[in-house]
Amino acid sequence: MSPSKEEQEYLLLDSCLIEYLLNDHMHDAISLQLDSWYSDIFKPAISEISYSELIDGAKPEKETKVIKLLDDFYSFQLEKRVVKGAGILGSLY
Repeated sequence: MSPSKEEQEYLLLDSCLIEYLLNDHMHDAISLQLDSWYSDIFKPAISEISYSELIDGAKPEKETKVIKLLDDFYSFQLEKRVVKGAGILGSLY
């Protein structure tokens, strides 16, 4: 029996880890590690900021690949102040 959404635990993946998944040389090693962490209770997730970071400025072929990969993950919605702060910080470097 699968846990309810309230009982579900997530591993929040960083944008850099997703980039590694898209890298042909690192994909297999990263996938193997992630697979070892998954279970019926523990699922991968991303934040809306990671979603945005990964498709921002991507060429069409990468954008399609990223969207296909990210659509498999649960996405955490963020409060407006968090997104605003991330946008401000992102423009500083």
